[in-house]
Amino acid sequence: SCQVQGVFPVPLIDISWTKNSTSNQMAKMDTVVKTGPDGLLDVTVSSLGLRTDITTDVVMGCEVTIANTEFYIREELELFEYPIAELKSRYTSSSSPILVSFTIFVSIIIPFLVARTY
Repeated sequence: SCQVQGVFPVPLIDISWTKNSTSNQMAKMDTVVKTGPDGLLDVTVSSLGLRTDITTDVVMGCEVTIANTEFYIREELELFEYPIAELKSRYTSSSSPILVSFTIFVSIIIPFLVARTY
């Protein structure tokens, strides 16, 4: 899952994974948009992948753009062998000084994928 908090308008969010310099877009399974009391939006996009594709040498990515603007931000997360409740990204690239808060929830992805292999 990739979560963006406190934005307007609704951003375009893509989740991908990269292995050996080859990137693969993940299909969006679910998108949840919530409007806060200040009118700003919290958006969560979820995807699922095959356990055979998502290994410890894969880098997960979350890309966010806002239509008709130059806003772009990408955060990447390197996966570890053991799932951790919540990991914050260490890598960020952006075309804008606008601050957007991201969290990539690996704990949702890895346990589901491990269960699918048995």
